[in-house]
Amino acid sequence: MRAFSEHNPIAIFMHFMLTIIIAMFIQNPIILLLALFGSILYYAVTFRKISAKMLTFWGLLFLLISLINPIFSHKGETVLLFINGKAITLEALFYGINNGIMILSIMIWFLVFSEIMTSDKVMYIFGKFSPRLALLVSMSLRYIPLYRQRAGIINNAQKTMGLYKESNIIDNVKGGIRVTSSLITWSLETSVDTADSFAARGGELKHRSSFSLFKFRKNDTVLIIISIVLFSAVISAQAVGVLSVDYYASGNFFSKLSFGIIAIMAYSAYFILSVIPFITEILARK
Repeated sequence: MRAFSEHNPIAIFMHFMLTIIIAMFIQNPIILLLALFGSILYYAVTFRKISAKMLTFWGLLFLLISLINPIFSHKGETVLLFINGKAITLEALFYGINNGIMILSIMIWFLVFSEIMTSDKVMYIFGKFSPRLALLVSMSLRYIPLYRQRAGIINNAQKTMGLYKESNIIDNVKGGIRVTSSLITWSLETSVDTADSFAARGGELKHRSSFSLFKFRKNDTVLIIISIVLFSAVISAQAVGVLSVDYYASGNFFSKLSFGIIAIMAYSAYFILSVIPFITEILARK
C-alpha cells in the first residue's frame, strides 16, 4: 500500500483542502476536535515526534486565542466573573475555546501540508495553467521553515560578534530587531534571485513544456472519490442545520450539540476523512 505522501500531488492537495475547509467554516466543537485529533496524529507520523517546545507553543497559542474572545466579547447569560466592570461569560469562553481549537488545528494541518507538498509537487499542480501562482505558492511554503533556519543563523552570527552580552529585556529587543532586519533583507534578495532565475528558465513562456515523475494511478482516483464523498456528507449535514451550534444561546452548552443519526454519520465521515493520511502512512510502513 502506498503512503499518503506518495500519492499524486493532485489527490493529496484535494484531500488537504477538503479537510481544512470543513475545519475553517463549520463551527461545531466535535468537528473541530476531530480536526485537531487528525492533524496531531499526522503531524506525529510525519515529523516522527512532537517536541516539548512545540507542545508548549501550541498550548500557549491555544490559551491566548481562547482568552481573547471572553475578554473583548461580553455576550452570554452565565457570568463567571467581572473584570473592571466587564462580565466574563461562560458562553464567550466556550466560543473562544472553539476558535482556539480551530486555529490550532488549521495551523498544524498547514505545517504538515508544507512538509509534504514540496516545490516540485506545487509546480506539478499549478505550473501548467499559472506558473506565477505555482512559484508564489512554492516560495511561500518553502519560506516557512527557511525563515526559521535563517533567523537561527543570523542570531548565532551576532552572538559570535560579541552581541547579547547583557541578558536583559532591552538587549534582547534590540537583538530581535537586528535579526528581523537582517532576515528581511536576506529574504528580499533571495526573492529577487528566485524571480530572475524563474524568468531566465522560461517560466513565463506560454507554451513552455514541463516534465514530471508523478503519475495518476487508480488509488489516487479512489482517494479523491472517498475524500469528496466524505466531504459531501459533512457539508450536507451542515446544510440542513444539524451541525450548527449557537454558542450564545441560553441553556446547557452540551444540549446544543446534535447527536442524531445524521449528526453521527457526519462526525464519522469527518473522522475518517481526517485520519486517512495517518492510517495510510502507518499501513505503508508495516
